[in-house]
Amino acid sequence: MVTVNLYAAARASVGKSSMKVNSGTLRHILKEITDKHPDIERVLQTSSFLVNGLVSHDLDQEIAPASSIDVLPKFAGG
Repeated sequence: MVTVNLYAAARASVGKSSMKVNSGTLRHILKEITDKHPDIERVLQTSSFLVNGLVSHDLDQEIAPASSIDVLPKFAGG
């Protein structure tokens, strides 16, 4: 399992600050989240992702079990 931490608009669209999902590629994980919470899809399109504290732009990156992903939506003013 992977821990996904949600901030700002991502948290608001899901209604919680974190969730556990199956490991896989970042693309697969984001699809799993979107399948469960369709309202987050728009937020994810403009979000940045940290995998174990490092910025990731590679949606095909394999995410190991016990990793953490931070979903950082665009913040107002920045």
